[in-house]
Amino acid sequence: DKTDAQVTTSVSNAYIKQLGSASRAALSYADLAPGVTLTLQASAGAAANLCITCGTRANVNGSFDARSTYYLDGIQNFGAYRNYALQFPSPDAVQEVSVSTSNTSAQYGAQMGGAINVVTKSGTNHFHGDAFYFFSPEALSANDAGRKFYNSPKVPNKLKEVGGTLGGPVIRNKTFFFASYQRYTNSSAQEQSGARPGTPDMMLGDFGDLLDPASGSGLAPVQLYDPNYPGQSQPIPNNNLETYISPVTGESLLNPVGLNLAKYMPTVANYGNQFIWQYTDPQVNNEILAKIDQSFGNTQHLAVSYFHVWGVSTLPGMGNNWNNVPKYGPELDKSNQTDLSVRYSWAPSSSLL
Repeated sequence: DKTDAQVTTSVSNAYIKQLGSASRAALSYADLAPGVTLTLQASAGAAANLCITCGTRANVNGSFDARSTYYLDGIQNFGAYRNYALQFPSPDAVQEVSVSTSNTSAQYGAQMGGAINVVTKSGTNHFHGDAFYFFSPEALSANDAGRKFYNSPKVPNKLKEVGGTLGGPVIRNKTFFFASYQRYTNSSAQEQSGARPGTPDMMLGDFGDLLDPASGSGLAPVQLYDPNYPGQSQPIPNNNLETYISPVTGESLLNPVGLNLAKYMPTVANYGNQFIWQYTDPQVNNEILAKIDQSFGNTQHLAVSYFHVWGVSTLPGMGNNWNNVPKYGPELDKSNQTDLSVRYSWAPSSSLL
């Protein structure tokens, strides 16, 4: 456009139809714009549950990822936490993804980076719709590197997305509607191996294994000392607190409360081994989009769109900590998002805008 200094890349519905997206996220098509690097997270759209403290972010022409803005049918659709994008409709409901990367218009003046606007479809004089079912078959899924290292079989992939769209006339040439629905579920098993708990003997107070860590663990031997002894110079024989009595206090160093808590801790066969545990964090996410377009002759147009998302995710640990010790949790996260857009345009004449 030679009359507009704003640099914009528009990804039309034709490209969205022809280019598949493994994440099924409308924002993923913004990656087609020059100078844009997109990082998809949980709130990428059809990809997963809405996340309050995470989300999709974009680096535009080298700017920080928190310096871009996101819009749905022209209204702001980003959260207060680090300016990350919120949920967007599935690609089946998207007409265009517009990416402004330089000399951005004043209407997108919230941040110094780029502006990404996702425009939803509208109804026409003909009824159109589609239905879809997206899933990842286990037979076509590869095992991840971590499970291969521990010779573990791949976990079942239970990610599924189902939904559809429908649009058409209410009053021909005047009033049109468009609606979409999608349900996302994912109960695929996952695995964590970052924790290195103690051995069964350690849970009873015998820390002799600290003197001989497992081969390949990268851990150095550790000698325990009596904290009550002056200068802590008295080593505890064989690191065995179970039989040790401090010569200073005449009492055991073991705490009865700690021993009871240790009963609930996971253990490994050899000190230094990683504890591998498998879990599921079931996710259920629903989204609906409803849109009405009304034409008042050739010069006036009214569009009202309503987008609502609700979902729930069950995390195995507390505080969003998936590396947490098993048996502590789970945590239930519920999320809701609502967008309402009302747009009215009026061109008094063909020569006056």
